[in-house]
Amino acid sequence: MEHAITLTRCFVLPFIATQSRAGCTALVPNAPSAPGVGRSSASIRCEAISNFLRLPCKRSASGPAPLQSRSIHPISGPCCSASASSIVAEEKIEFEDNKQHTNEGIMHVLFLSNGHGEDTIAVSVLKELMFVAEERGKQVNAVALPLVGVGSAYSRDGIEIVGPSKIMPSGGFIYMDVLQLFGDMRAGLLSLTIEQWRAIVQWLDNTPYSFIIAVGDIFPLALAWLASIHSRRNNNRILQYAFVGTAKSEFYIQDDPDDIKATRKRFHVESLLGGVYLPWERAIMADANCRLVAPRDGFTAEVLKKNLPSYAQAKVYDLGNPMMDGLEPSGALNFLENSEDGHFVTILPGSRAPEVYSNWTLLLKASDEVMSKLYPKVVVYITPIVPSLEPGPFYDSLVEAGWEPYWSLSEHLHSCHAANATCVKEHRNRAELWPANNGLCILQFHKDNAVMLLFRGGFNEASHWAETAMAMAGTGTEQLVGLGKPVFTLPGDGPQFTYAFAEAQSRLLGKSIFLCSGPQSLAMKLSEVLADKASLTAFVENGHKRMGNSGGSRRIAEHIFNIMHRTLT
Repeated sequence: MEHAITLTRCFVLPFIATQSRAGCTALVPNAPSAPGVGRSSASIRCEAISNFLRLPCKRSASGPAPLQSRSIHPISGPCCSASASSIVAEEKIEFEDNKQHTNEGIMHVLFLSNGHGEDTIAVSVLKELMFVAEERGKQVNAVALPLVGVGSAYSRDGIEIVGPSKIMPSGGFIYMDVLQLFGDMRAGLLSLTIEQWRAIVQWLDNTPYSFIIAVGDIFPLALAWLASIHSRRNNNRILQYAFVGTAKSEFYIQDDPDDIKATRKRFHVESLLGGVYLPWERAIMADANCRLVAPRDGFTAEVLKKNLPSYAQAKVYDLGNPMMDGLEPSGALNFLENSEDGHFVTILPGSRAPEVYSNWTLLLKASDEVMSKLYPKVVVYITPIVPSLEPGPFYDSLVEAGWEPYWSLSEHLHSCHAANATCVKEHRNRAELWPANNGLCILQFHKDNAVMLLFRGGFNEASHWAETAMAMAGTGTEQLVGLGKPVFTLPGDGPQFTYAFAEAQSRLLGKSIFLCSGPQSLAMKLSEVLADKASLTAFVENGHKRMGNSGGSRRIAEHIFNIMHRTLT
């Protein structure tokens, strides 16, 4: 996921905050100062956010200016208490022309998300929100602003994008290589951030009957908070927002709390400050206009509740992880049921060019070691390729590594017919093999005791059939672990899947991830795991604990709809 872009873009927020907060009443408590710690990249990011949170606000001598009364009901239980009145101003206001908007019955929602994975999660929640509204006889008009990348997940589903978007050279992973920050700056990162803020303001000014859903990390959350300040100051009305936290988990800084042998916190800046969500992030969540916080797993929700003020704890819910929704297979690979007894291994090289091609080359070396280790068993490699990527480099690397395209899989897969797969000839036009539509197109290769299936999309099929996986990917790896699969990873050259990323991923996902030093060690460990059938149950349990329950999109959508229905109608 691209949440690391936050490191740079938060430096623009003081400028935005200055514009939004001039002459306004303070809405959130001041963030506590960080204790003296090393100047890590994380602490630099934290200091930037802390600075803008402490920007001064003008106060009248008698306190906040009075507003017309309109009570805001909490999700469940009190949202504020009397003890919090000195910290958070009571949010009461009456929307102008409220009667007209109520008669229209339309709820306007803006989704802010910062990364491809976050975009996909936002779309999942958005769709469920539409279903919930339709079931209850209401209408929701949802638009989106992808803060990182071009928002292809939104475009595929016909969701309107209301502001500028752009792919940065780093792909959003500047914390893996800080030098890429300068490339992003030259490509217009700061100006893009300001333009996106202006797009948010324009949407707010033209859409008074509105709600924001921030998906990702502190950056979309901070923008939602600043938008609520702008709405109060400039439009004299409340704007409320919800936060779906996808980027952070307590598992990054704490070991499994149920494992007696590994309960001590690791030494991180976050550990010193009480949890993976830092004080300034918690301050924004505690703001009265933030009505729902949905962390990615139950452990994170539990710790976050303890770290929030008592009046804000009721807004934190463990609703499941939207990443685990919509992973049911379509049955396109059911012909594999007739294959010989063997092992099914999914390969995930990533999704971003050109990094994905170097990852693919490294994983092909690992596949040679695995098939040799498992010989004479047949190994079926299942490789879903992101639809936007060209198949040519994958095809060429396979041929260079000694894999042969062939027209029938009858040697190893007894019933793979032309209706299910495309036959490959060495001199055939590759454009015919990979048509421009989004249909499942399968290319077949073989080498020694292994078969390689390379196809467009189809991650659900690949994850369903996998006994295990070799991966150099982010979201896909997490989903495989959530489905109970052990995953073996190799650090690459980046900018995404470096050793730092892979190591952090292994902390997040625990015992289901095996971070290997090279192809040979990967093959050895993979063969050991496949031979130990008793360990498979442990992977299922760990995946459920680390990635949460499915159905999260629906539950989040229901909570958000209830909030919107109470406050916008």
